[in-house]
Amino acid sequence: RDGGGVQQDMAEAQRVFELATDRGDQSAAYDRAALEMQRGDKADQAVAARYLAFAAALDLRNEIPDARNTLAKFGAKAKTAALKQMRGELKSKISANGSL
Repeated sequence: RDGGGVQQDMAEAQRVFELATDRGDQSAAYDRAALEMQRGDKADQAVAARYLAFAAALDLRNEIPDARNTLAKFGAKAKTAALKQMRGELKSKISANGSL
């Protein structure tokens, strides 16, 4: 987490932060959001916001009743929504003749 590896391989850093977030590491969720925001104009604000929200939820999970079940549902819904959005974007980019 010292940043040296992140600067060398952003894709690997993204993968590691996402894996750690899936395992419940709140600081990895913050790191993943920060990594996305560092992309500047190319940043996906929805992804950054989702990871910030997830980090906040992980931070408060012991203070909110039934938080663990809610967080588990959030993870699955977020992935499903992201896949649907990606499919929609791909479909909109494919022309009638089937090419990009």
